[in-house]
Amino acid sequence: MLAWHVDYWDRLGWKDTFSSKRWTQRQRDYAKVLRMKRIGTPFFYVANQRKTKGVIQATVDRESRYAPRVKIELDVKTESGKAKVSAKLGSDWPVRKEAHVFAVLFRKRVSTKITSGENGGITAQEFFAVIDASKPAAYGDTYTHEFTLPKDAKDMGVALLVENPKTMKTLACAKADIR
Repeated sequence: MLAWHVDYWDRLGWKDTFSSKRWTQRQRDYAKVLRMKRIGTPFFYVANQRKTKGVIQATVDRESRYAPRVKIELDVKTESGKAKVSAKLGSDWPVRKEAHVFAVLFRKRVSTKITSGENGGITAQEFFAVIDASKPAAYGDTYTHEFTLPKDAKDMGVALLVENPKTMKTLACAKADIR
């Protein structure tokens, strides 16, 4: 599960180091697909439905049993401050014409000191916080992308997501650690 930190809470006195207008727009896009009138946090989207915290794990477990099986060979190589992502994707998948692919760079775990706002003074433990994402590309037999890594690039990973652009439903995914 990836954490896409929205930026609309930044106005409350502390700028979330992982927040982005892009992730807020992604949440708005989900809300439009789900015909929701408002957005907010926490916001969980599993198997094309909005979920609350209490039902997420059961839903993930149930839905993952029925997820389409697509062979994704994901490889990440680091060189000169870059993470070079390459993937081979299953070419015989029937919904490939309806899908797009993109890569996500994330921090697996990091501690963040919150200096002000309603949570001022605490240290938050962040898991799978998205820090960058490529633009979606048409599904093809191969995929490549290159991320510029932050100077303190430790405990990071890359996820490759295959989504239906109309419903935003994740059709397949793979992840790899950055070493």
